[in-house]
Amino acid sequence: MEFYDSSNFLAMKGDALVMTEETSSEDKESFIKNATSSGQVGLFTKEFGRGTDFYCRDEIVLVLCDKSLEKFLITKEDIQNARNSGEFYPMLNKKRDEFFKTQYAESKKFVTYASKQHELGEQIK
Repeated sequence: MEFYDSSNFLAMKGDALVMTEETSSEDKESFIKNATSSGQVGLFTKEFGRGTDFYCRDEIVLVLCDKSLEKFLITKEDIQNARNSGEFYPMLNKKRDEFFKTQYAESKKFVTYASKQHELGEQIK
């Protein structure tokens, strides 16, 4: 529960679902269903990382695992170094921000290109 106790999580703490081995069976089922809703933060101890099926039909929801972090160009070495230095969550935030800035710039270029193509198409009519 390192992240739950960190200052980086303070603003979200009141809205978080936290599931540990001590959580009742009824609550576990509810937490698993609600964990993949937009705006929800779910923290689950590693015991629930394997063999627990999370179903998500919401395109906004992001579940972080090693594969997800590859998208943000974060390596296992980056993770270990950041944990050792106590900068894990700030590093995640920085890498995510860099990724989305790049993605935004690329999207903007595509929109400009598509707009020009549309204008040319309109002229041909």
